[in-house]
Amino acid sequence: MEAVEALNIATINVLSLAVMSTGGILWYLDINSMDDARRKLRGGLGVDGTGRDEKQAEEEFEEWMATTLSRKEAKEQGKMGRVEEKSVNERGRER
Repeated sequence: MEAVEALNIATINVLSLAVMSTGGILWYLDINSMDDARRKLRGGLGVDGTGRDEKQAEEEFEEWMATTLSRKEAKEQGKMGRVEEKSVNERGRER
């Protein structure tokens, strides 16, 4: 019984610390409602104030994601093709 009680107290302490941290972050970022959070997020994406709308920002993100995934795929295919070659780092040393 004591172990269960200790687990409950530890869980409550961790959750209360998480709630306090979240509140502190929201206070620091001056976010008081969901509208404030949306405005901050969209401003960070460049949707507000730069003349771009959400559709343009989403298209730009999709383009970035496609190029990133294609580079990753090309890198993986390159590794498969040269399995026997020694791998080197940026300085030319073997890994």
